[in-house]
Amino acid sequence: MLQHKKTVLKKQKYLGFLLIIFGIVMILIKVSTGQSEEGRTLFYIGGYGEGVGQFPVKDGLVNYSVTFDNPTKRSFKIYTIEPILTEKAKSILLDKIIPIEEVKKLESEGKVEFSGQFHVNTSDLTEVEIKEMIPLIKGYRVIFNQHEEIIMPIPNSPK
Repeated sequence: MLQHKKTVLKKQKYLGFLLIIFGIVMILIKVSTGQSEEGRTLFYIGGYGEGVGQFPVKDGLVNYSVTFDNPTKRSFKIYTIEPILTEKAKSILLDKIIPIEEVKKLESEGKVEFSGQFHVNTSDLTEVEIKEMIPLIKGYRVIFNQHEEIIMPIPNSPK
């Protein structure tokens, strides 16, 4: 009986040792492939707004702003942002949208804001139709760090 208990204890020690080794290997694999929780988290859209005149005009100005929040311990360098318009907004766009090419550093746990404008022709629309088109922007194309690109949709925006 005593011999049996020693055998069981030895097996439990080996099993415990193997589980520890397995855990260490899993951690090393996760770290080496860059799949840590923070590694997958980027900055996000923390706030946004857009304004367009409520009355129909041939050359209306749309002002927009977006704030990016960074919940991580890393910082990012944002080079360019460009609004992505809804299909309805594209149909009234007068000129090509010029991306905002302004380098801003998004510090760890910080915020950074960009703002811009573009021109639209709303002369063929009623006030109600203009109101129904909003939001005109459905997301932003962002170029950051080593010229990485990400498309960031605005929450609850039309596709």
